[in-house]
Amino acid sequence: MKPKQEQRQDKRHNLSMKISRVVHPVNGDVVTEICETLNISEGGAYCLSDKPIGEFLRVQLSLEIPSADGSKLEIIECDGIVVREDGKVQVGEKEMFAFAVYFDQISDDSRDVLIGYLSDQE
Repeated sequence: MKPKQEQRQDKRHNLSMKISRVVHPVNGDVVTEICETLNISEGGAYCLSDKPIGEFLRVQLSLEIPSADGSKLEIIECDGIVVREDGKVQVGEKEMFAFAVYFDQISDDSRDVLIGYLSDQE
């Protein structure tokens, strides 16, 4: 059997970043979650949440990007699609839910802020 070939186009950065808002529809209601990234690229993120977020849901995200000196946060907004839901994972003493989101709608300015931050982390 051939090993699986990497399909990601963008470099992943193992960074924990707070996502201050994840909005998604559940039974017609809008639900807001707070979660964090395990890794992130300019095209998407692998995240942890204390509640499950279903696969193929459209989500709106508010990512908290620290300034270069760490003195302030810049909030960037983007929309995405949950492309994978990995279920429960154990994180220390806490049980979390892991999911991957693909950013399909992000402004050029927000993408530039994210790319700049990720470049500074290399």
